[in-house]
Amino acid sequence: LEAEGELVVYAAVDRDGRPTTATLVKSPSPKFGEFATSAALLTTFKPGLCQGQPCAMEFPIRLSFSRKRR
Repeated sequence: LEAEGELVVYAAVDRDGRPTTATLVKSPSPKFGEFATSAALLTTFKPGLCQGQPCAMEFPIRLSFSRKRR
């Protein structure tokens, strides 16, 4: 997609680590945002803990993309 810029997605994850929703907050391009939210929904997460027990929680996904070589 050759996008450059910041990506911010929030994934709501159930107590079993399965994503239930993915909300796009910021993206380098609309197509890149669509790809990122789809990928977040296909990912299995380690669930959050509430008083030592797995619980539903929202996870932020923040990435910065650049096409510069290092």
